[in-house]
Amino acid sequence: MKKNYLKLAGAITCSFLTFSSFSQNWKVGGNSFGQMGGSPPILGTMAGNNQPINMYTNGVQRQKLNGNISYPVNGFAGIRDGYLLLGQDVPNKGAFSMFHINGGNTFGIQELGYRNWMKYGMTITSNTDQMYMGHRALSTTETDAVIQWSNDPTTSGPDNMVFIFTQGTGAPTGNAADLSGNDIDGREIIRLTAIGNVGIGPRFNNTFMPQSTLHQHQQNYNSSWMQITNQTMTTTGAQGAPTVIDAFNGFRFGILGSIQQIRNGNALVYQQEERHLLFSTNANTTAVTPLNTLERMRITSINAPTVLAGGGYGVNNPGNLTNVNLTRVSISHDPANPVTQPLSLLHLGYNTGGSSSSTDGWRDWMDIGTFTSNGTDNMYVGLKLEKGILNDRFDAVINWGDNDATNPAIGPDNLRFIFTSNISASIPPANSTKGLEVARMVPDLATTLTAPNYGMMGIGDFSPLGPNNALADAVDAKLDIDGDLRIREVTERDTLLQVLVIDSNDHNRVHWRSANSFGLGNICGSATPNPLTNNWEIQLPGNTVYNFSQKGVVNITDLTNCNPIAKLYVNSGAWQASVASVNSAVSGYAGYFVSNNATGTGVYCKAPIDPDTTNFPPVSLALFADGDVFVSGTA
Repeated sequence: MKKNYLKLAGAITCSFLTFSSFSQNWKVGGNSFGQMGGSPPILGTMAGNNQPINMYTNGVQRQKLNGNISYPVNGFAGIRDGYLLLGQDVPNKGAFSMFHINGGNTFGIQELGYRNWMKYGMTITSNTDQMYMGHRALSTTETDAVIQWSNDPTTSGPDNMVFIFTQGTGAPTGNAADLSGNDIDGREIIRLTAIGNVGIGPRFNNTFMPQSTLHQHQQNYNSSWMQITNQTMTTTGAQGAPTVIDAFNGFRFGILGSIQQIRNGNALVYQQEERHLLFSTNANTTAVTPLNTLERMRITSINAPTVLAGGGYGVNNPGNLTNVNLTRVSISHDPANPVTQPLSLLHLGYNTGGSSSSTDGWRDWMDIGTFTSNGTDNMYVGLKLEKGILNDRFDAVINWGDNDATNPAIGPDNLRFIFTSNISASIPPANSTKGLEVARMVPDLATTLTAPNYGMMGIGDFSPLGPNNALADAVDAKLDIDGDLRIREVTERDTLLQVLVIDSNDHNRVHWRSANSFGLGNICGSATPNPLTNNWEIQLPGNTVYNFSQKGVVNITDLTNCNPIAKLYVNSGAWQASVASVNSAVSGYAGYFVSNNATGTGVYCKAPIDPDTTNFPPVSLALFADGDVFVSGTA
């Protein structure tokens, strides 16, 4: 447009000079073609003749050059001295700016949108719309270069600023699918809308307008990329050397196009260099440096240079892993102290050991999993490669680590399993702020174990302020259970002699002892007697009862009663109906034997006097303290 403007001004000037070559001056009062002189020719009016110069062809005004004049435009008063209007005249006015092109205004010349700073530039008015290209003075030393356009709000729109490329003849029929610029409308490159949206791409029009502040749009199923680079960013040349920028450099994001509709439109974010992809919020980018990234999240690889101990910069590969293109993702707890050395596939919290290069607790097999660290404390949840067939054995691992698990001043750190319910729930302690600890693992050595047999597990609430908060209640066994124990299935082994016993003085710690060590009673005169402390019975199949009373009674019977009727009571099980009468009749007997049939055979003894023989049961033999003998029912 500037070139056309210069050509037009040059043509006008040349025509004036050609016309003026026959006279020394072209003046209001006329020029004499015979006059020749050394003064340059003048096209215009002389002092005292403040008149505009109007140029006509075929009786139509084509141009107007102002003299010294002032008139308002869009309500803005101003001096318009020397302004040049090209095209249709503006009644009672003239040019709006230093150079004004005006024409084709069916509904009037639009002044709306004009501002008084539109002086030293070019104004175009046509089709009831207006635009300006030129300077906008902000102060005596500050000047903006401006491209401005406006719309008449009383007529239809919208009016946009559009950058179009054209070539070829532009066939009158047009070709809406043409992207080469041969179409009569050309190829649209950029569109700026009146609401501030910018569209980049060839398929925008007044029906389909840019929908965002920056809207990038491609035709058909083509990919649409945005790329950001700097001069030395390269993957092909030496670092710091000038390079040819191509599609393989820098940061690129967009959507991937595909002729297959189901694959078309995947969104991609690509850091194409061997560098990090960082994300942050609430950070001032002017404070960001390679050593102070203020990041919240990092996506990177092992081989991407990063911050090292002492402020250095380089590759951090403490495990000397051979595959340096493995993914590493970190999420920082504090952007002011970010995770710049992610050690596992996902690393949460802080660099291990704080800001040092320590790898406290981390091992090179902690790869595919989550590594969480704060200071010298850390844990890993993920897979551990074990050398199986074709490296196809990965064990699932829950790991926790510390710099010193045996120092009571800083440890041990435990692995705890805690359940928390809703705060409004009524059942403590799960509704408390600490929650309910169900189990914990402790890396210590139990007081009953011999080093190096470390590692214990407690089942119960061993948390601070829990029921086991006393030092003596701490986990102190390979398996420490605060509660009962139930085993759903136990197999029988008759040949085994070891049995479990508990020590009630040590929270019921479980020990074992040989079954042979158990005894009923003790050696006569033993200094450590082992008496029965209560009535005792042993029930065998068929309801046979062996009953041992602390009163010295032995009851061997199939009756399910613990009230023997004699010091030694043997009942074979058949005679049962007369137990009540026998009880009342012979409850003081020293020995009582009952047969297992109706007639009865056995031995019966009673003391001290003979009973009423009519109440005797059928027995084979009865002996009495007074010397009487009762045999087969006869005294």
